[in-house]
Amino acid sequence: MRKLISVLFALSILMSMISGCGNADSPSSVEGTQPAATDGEASDSSDTLTVLLCGPQMSSVESAIMIFNRDHDTQINVVRYEADSEWEKFSTKIMAQDSDFDVFVPAAYQLGDVVRNRLYQDLGEFDELKSRIEGNALTKQLAVMGDEIIYVPSDISVTYSGDISTAYSLFKYCYKNLNLYTGEFSDPNGNELFELMKHRYADPEDSKDNPFYDFEFYGASGWYAFMNKYSEKKDLAAEFLCLLFDINCGKYNDDGLVISSQLVNYTEPADGTEYTPSWLYYTYDYSHVIGEALIGCEETDGSDETLKKLAEDAARTLRMRLEG
Repeated sequence: MRKLISVLFALSILMSMISGCGNADSPSSVEGTQPAATDGEASDSSDTLTVLLCGPQMSSVESAIMIFNRDHDTQINVVRYEADSEWEKFSTKIMAQDSDFDVFVPAAYQLGDVVRNRLYQDLGEFDELKSRIEGNALTKQLAVMGDEIIYVPSDISVTYSGDISTAYSLFKYCYKNLNLYTGEFSDPNGNELFELMKHRYADPEDSKDNPFYDFEFYGASGWYAFMNKYSEKKDLAAEFLCLLFDINCGKYNDDGLVISSQLVNYTEPADGTEYTPSWLYYTYDYSHVIGEALIGCEETDGSDETLKKLAEDAARTLRMRLEG
């Protein structure tokens, strides 16, 4: 049973990454775009808008590229980092503060580092983008952090925590205690994690009929298009992001775009419903240490001393990751 739980946890991590790394209903190609650079280097041509994509096809993003190329004199140069082996190149490119790209769409696991290091342009400085995002209840919940608008969310799908059957308490623990935008971790000494471990050890199934946590929430996942804060074509990049917003609102449905029926597409939330972007509390590079501790506790003798140390070590590792 414990091996099965470990496998299920690994699958939950994989599904979390997939939720931000592609869509089976996406178009297979983008008409009118230049081919992606084979070495992962962006074009420095002055007559192109350069978009970096980390991952496979992205439904609304691909459609925005197609329409932008059709309707603008300036064409988009797409640089795609698709294979796992290229993702590190993407991260290096973003961290290097280069100015030779304008918009970038990270993979799910990279979102924590992009946000923690503030590697983006605040979109609130662009009136058209600001009015669009703040004027839509869903995008306002997902994109406005503090006094910033940090991206344009795209291809959004939502999950109700009550429907999650794998790693149930892990997601709720992270949701309650972790905020990757502010860097806050409200269980710095692992006290709550220790109590959760005792519950998990006593009840490895973590039954929904007797959950450790008694609240539910809605998480949202998808693609997130950021503007490069060092771009030299920010006004043009803002036009592209406005187009991406409009596509997600359904304004280009007559263009025959392939948009998954499972996506929210900026649907107005029901009264009182709040959506939280999943990366804010659950990004693999940060949250996996908690998941590993919860799995590991089931292989211990279950004593308070052992579980306490395991919880303290996991909490300290997460703190160091947030600070580093």
